[in-house]
Amino acid sequence: MPGTMMTTPDPRHLRYSPPPWYIHLCTNTDGEFALNRMFMLLMMHLTVYPFRKVSPPFETLLGGASKEAMMITGYQFATDFLLKPVPEHLYDSKDTPLTMNLFARNQQVGYVQYVPWQDGAVLRSFGIPLGVYFKTLMKADGQMVLPDPRDSSIHLTTILKISEEAFRAWPKKLHQVKLRGEIVEPVKAK
Repeated sequence: MPGTMMTTPDPRHLRYSPPPWYIHLCTNTDGEFALNRMFMLLMMHLTVYPFRKVSPPFETLLGGASKEAMMITGYQFATDFLLKPVPEHLYDSKDTPLTMNLFARNQQVGYVQYVPWQDGAVLRSFGIPLGVYFKTLMKADGQMVLPDPRDSSIHLTTILKISEEAFRAWPKKLHQVKLRGEIVEPVKAK
């Protein structure tokens, strides 16, 4: 049963909280190609990390292997950098996240979403950069705001120790940065 593993550096050497990654434990029904897949993944890691371009094409080694994988379970990093199973209530949610619309001079300039996580949350910001108001609203030591490489108006935080209750209190604090916030309740999927 081959697979891949993604890790983070030793937490003692990191300045930021963990990234908002999902790790999926999957299995492939490779049969006679199982050893080929394991060696292919090993070669990929050995060539990618020193940044060499010598891995043979996947099709060469895995031409007859199954292209489908079955997900067994999912994991998330918690704020203590430990990989823990995704809680049942966070699994496969189709609900819209709790959202706060942002206004400047009575015109909407963006919105920020509260995405529940293991022991906190991740924030997604659209429109106005999160850095403009983030440090005003909460203590942000050890947190990182990551811009979307395809769209500089979208930002994502690392995992924050913030409760839904604290997020809901943000509209009262936004006046400090000349913004107004309005909470939009999540819509439950049918």
